[in-house]
Amino acid sequence: MFLQEVIHLINKEIVRAARKRLSLSQYDLAADITTQSTVSRMEREGVAPAPEVTAKLLSRLQLRLSDVLINPVPDFKLYFDQADEAAIAFNYEKVLENINKIDLNKLVTENDRLHLEFLRANATMWTSKDFMQGMFDFKKLLDSAKHNTTSIYYVLSVCQLGKAYFTNQKNDAAKYYFDQLPALLDYMDVSKNLFWVLSIYDNLIDFLSKIEKYDQSLKYAKDALTISEKYQTYAFVASISENIGRDYAICESWNSKNTQRYFLQSWVFAQIEHNNTMLQTLKNEFQNHGGLLISL
Repeated sequence: MFLQEVIHLINKEIVRAARKRLSLSQYDLAADITTQSTVSRMEREGVAPAPEVTAKLLSRLQLRLSDVLINPVPDFKLYFDQADEAAIAFNYEKVLENINKIDLNKLVTENDRLHLEFLRANATMWTSKDFMQGMFDFKKLLDSAKHNTTSIYYVLSVCQLGKAYFTNQKNDAAKYYFDQLPALLDYMDVSKNLFWVLSIYDNLIDFLSKIEKYDQSLKYAKDALTISEKYQTYAFVASISENIGRDYAICESWNSKNTQRYFLQSWVFAQIEHNNTMLQTLKNEFQNHGGLLISL
């Protein structure tokens, strides 16, 4: 039985071996339970997701908790984990619900504090749509964390501050923050921050494309796809591929091989992820311009 007060470190090798024994892909294992990126993290870092998710995954793998359990982790890690999962799903109300359960006295590291402040500022901004307040909150966070610029939560805050300025049509200020991201990403341990790193790339690529910096957008988009391929994750592949397709449509033509290739790639991964919003976006684009995907 799972305790709600703790999360668990699990034996990632046993989980991976059981999945392969059953001839399941990470996506097969995750289907109707969670996301492929959650399974990838479980096998990469050995950290169990939320208890109810872990129970379903282990059941599908024909494993018991006692088969994989290593040792418990403090309760605030559970709430961080559940808040991160909610953030991945853009469920910001759930993010706030989980971080409000965290006992601040148990946060002993600077990175835990940054983690909490980032999640709160981000969820509050996107829930309220108050981007002016979001700018204030993220600037305050960055000022307090100026000696911890290698933290993924510092880099995420830079990214979201740029996005807040861009949403408020303050493009020069947005560019100031987005321009910092490539150098900051160079210091990131991608294997430990895979989803967040790809989310930063996705936002950077989208911004560069919208300000018509297509060469830069394409460069970082292809870098991001290389990371996705290396770590075998589907996260953001549909979105990034769609952005590449749009850039090529503008730089070359809607009928160019590059445009068709990346739109088709986006379509395939959007279907794998059941991303109906992206599928509809792609369908609309090809109905408006004519092309390969109309018949799909």
